[in-house]
Amino acid sequence: MYKLFNLIMQHGYVPKNFGNGVVVTILKDRLGDVSSLNNYRAITISNIISKVFESCLLDKFCEFLTSHDLQFGFKKV
Repeated sequence: MYKLFNLIMQHGYVPKNFGNGVVVTILKDRLGDVSSLNNYRAITISNIISKVFESCLLDKFCEFLTSHDLQFGFKKV
């Protein structure tokens, strides 16, 4: 993986499969209305190698990434 990730960084080319995923719906409230679309949320199951690459990129560039102060979800504490 080390060699693959370095080649990706050198050439600026990310394999197309890294962007593929399977979308799965998850029931939010099992006691709620299961026929209501509002009672579901979607998650994407991604390729594990692309997730590891994403984690490496995040670790390397996290100091340059910022979010707005009014964003509350998906933020580090």
